[in-house]
Amino acid sequence: MAFSSIVDAKGLFENVEGLWGNSSPVQQLALSILTILVASRLWQLVPATGFKSDEPPCYPYYVPFLGHTIPFAMNANKVFRAAGKLFGLKPYTLMIAGEKHYIITDPQDVSSVLKNSEALTFTNFAANHMRDFYTIPDTPGTTLEEIVEGTTVMPDGTPLGNTHQLLASLLSGKNLEDLVRNTILDFERSFDEVQNKLSKEGSAIEVDFSVWVRDGIGRAATNAAYGPELLKTFPGFWEAYWKWHEATWKMLYKFPSFLVKEAFAAREELVEAFMAYLADGPEGDRLRRGGHPFSVARRDEYNILFPLETHARIDLSLFQAFHINSTVIASWVILRIVLTPGLLSRIREEVAPAYSSDKPDVDYISSHQTCPLLHSVLCECLRHYVAPMAPRHVVQPIRIGGYTLQPGNKLLCPARASMMSEQVWGDTASEFVPERFLDKPMDFNGRMMRPFGGGLHLCPGKQFAMIETKVYVASVLTRFNVEFLDGMPKMDEASPTLGTMGALGVTSAIITRRQLCRP
Repeated sequence: MAFSSIVDAKGLFENVEGLWGNSSPVQQLALSILTILVASRLWQLVPATGFKSDEPPCYPYYVPFLGHTIPFAMNANKVFRAAGKLFGLKPYTLMIAGEKHYIITDPQDVSSVLKNSEALTFTNFAANHMRDFYTIPDTPGTTLEEIVEGTTVMPDGTPLGNTHQLLASLLSGKNLEDLVRNTILDFERSFDEVQNKLSKEGSAIEVDFSVWVRDGIGRAATNAAYGPELLKTFPGFWEAYWKWHEATWKMLYKFPSFLVKEAFAAREELVEAFMAYLADGPEGDRLRRGGHPFSVARRDEYNILFPLETHARIDLSLFQAFHINSTVIASWVILRIVLTPGLLSRIREEVAPAYSSDKPDVDYISSHQTCPLLHSVLCECLRHYVAPMAPRHVVQPIRIGGYTLQPGNKLLCPARASMMSEQVWGDTASEFVPERFLDKPMDFNGRMMRPFGGGLHLCPGKQFAMIETKVYVASVLTRFNVEFLDGMPKMDEASPTLGTMGALGVTSAIITRRQLCRP
């Protein structure tokens, strides 16, 4: 039987060889493609190796060894959607760059992940992110892991303490009120300038609306947090920040430096500005004048622990975190309000009592009790457009969602996978429903969705981000008419992001002055 099998195989090979030799180049190409497709399908039937029986199952992939690396890099959200159709909200595994990545999407399982900081640690991810994105080196006597964990000890033996907790305290209470007040004052100054340009009746300006919003809200928050002298002294700072920020996903995937040359140069420009800002002496004092305590939270301690350049790179990471959501989400909120039939008039009517005097009533606008529809629309935009991953390293075996996660592997909790799930949000999950959060205003930061993360690493600036976004949106819609020339832009879900997904291309808009009627 073995001999006959060999003869049969030899005959089959001769037949295939003859078929190939008698085929045209086009037929040979078609046969090659068919062979690859058949081989890929057969590969999908082969069980993944290196998995224990109680580990989350591996999502099938076509190309051996590469796994899900290429499709994940091209569009991670598309991969999550496809896998969700197979697994629902159950845990599963992706093979990325040769490593297992457990994917957790069920809100209850995500809660378990965020609570188990001993078995599932964020420290390594955060420290490596600081090394890769900001090129922050380890320093003799302390490591970035110690900085993240809050276990750093000063040379005199004094514990430095947890910086995340310090920032949370500096962005609450009286400190938060001061930061909000100064940000709103800067909003009003910038709006006055725009209205002066539009003072001639019937005049209008055409802008890329996404850029117009991010510049308006971002510059105001920067002036309030860091003082007005930073952007005055370094006029190219804000443009350099966005040139670098928009290329950070390329750094995440470790693109060759020559492909991100301009972004690297922009980052170094920002580092030089922060070195001047943090330095001792009259010039540093001048640059910091009028800044919020947030901006110099660890200045004295870090100047002792680190070289000035390292300190500047650490502060750049805080600056990016400070702006990562509100500068983008505000434009989506305005787009949705203006382009959803009947919604603009309802929002304007709701916020109108807050503009009965020369200054907007921040408490009135920011409360979900007095402005419930504005709050609901913002929450629905967070659900649609914010895409945090909540990465973790598994350092101890842990049971999540009925499976055992093994040490040495990575874990991701892609928020948008659950925020768009019909199992969580019902049949209207993919739709934009402005009233979705009217009856459940706190679901935006509870078990159902977590646009600001959660657990020990809950964003310390979430309250400020919510307030500044609401007031900015309400003020723009109260002061101006906005006409979008091309309708609703498509969302850029392919480019990886650290926070809110932006719009593809240019969002062209015409802005005209609106007559403000006091109630």
